[in-house]
Amino acid sequence: MGSSILASVVIVNYNSQEDLDDSIPSVLDQSIDRDKYEVSVVDNTSSDKSVEMIRREYPDVRLITNDTNRWYAGGNNDGLEAAAGEYLVVLTPDVVVEFNWLEE
Repeated sequence: MGSSILASVVIVNYNSQEDLDDSIPSVLDQSIDRDKYEVSVVDNTSSDKSVEMIRREYPDVRLITNDTNRWYAGGNNDGLEAAAGEYLVVLTPDVVVEFNWLEE
């Protein structure tokens, strides 16, 4: 791909604010340099204030907001289309990863 971004992590969200508040910090706190990977959350029209929370608390996360619920597959397609990484990683919002997970 020719990008300096090693990995693109995509998380599809639909009313998962509580899960994301655990998941996003674990993905952002990895053993590899932060400039080597990107994190995107694709929101499928959540009504639980998760979009506002991401904007406020995680400004380094790319937020893609859909006008309609494109469900899990459509949301992943949106996130992967915007990805710049050599490796593409898809996570659900309830996943909390280990510190060296992305490096491994």
